[in-house]
Amino acid sequence: MLLPSAGEIEILGKRLDQMRGGQRDRWRAHSIGVVFQQFNLIPYLNAVDNIRLAAHFGPRRVAGDAAEELLRALDIEEPMFHRATSKLSIGQQQRVAIARALVNRPALLIADEPTSSLDTRNRDLFMKLLLEQAEASDTAVVLVSHDPSLAEYFSRVEHLASLNQAAVAA
Repeated sequence: MLLPSAGEIEILGKRLDQMRGGQRDRWRAHSIGVVFQQFNLIPYLNAVDNIRLAAHFGPRRVAGDAAEELLRALDIEEPMFHRATSKLSIGQQQRVAIARALVNRPALLIADEPTSSLDTRNRDLFMKLLLEQAEASDTAVVLVSHDPSLAEYFSRVEHLASLNQAAVAA
């Protein structure tokens, strides 16, 4: 996590700018899940092991069953659980990335362009699965996207272009 050169960063009631590096890392692993645009799965690990590795750094250890439950909930078929993630389809990798982000039941999930490689049908299925799982985990979702059609899934939408224009005008 990058720190600001000036000002403060407070997330979920914690001042990140006042924490030491190790404290920030532990806090992030316990409190924030991330779905990266490129997923960042470890390609030679299977789906279950990618999820269990994320759980290793979180507040609780997750048995294989818990990882498998998440995969089932995200519509991954059991034969895929133990296949190297590099051998999974993009859609399957994406769902493994969601499971990995949610395994520690974070208070906040940040998703960076998670639907950029999906067609409309799969994008809608992905959003449904993501939001169902986030709700089941009582996790707030912050999603960053260039796709304005995703706004329909959220009760609050911020347009950064508008914010940038306001900052320039000020």
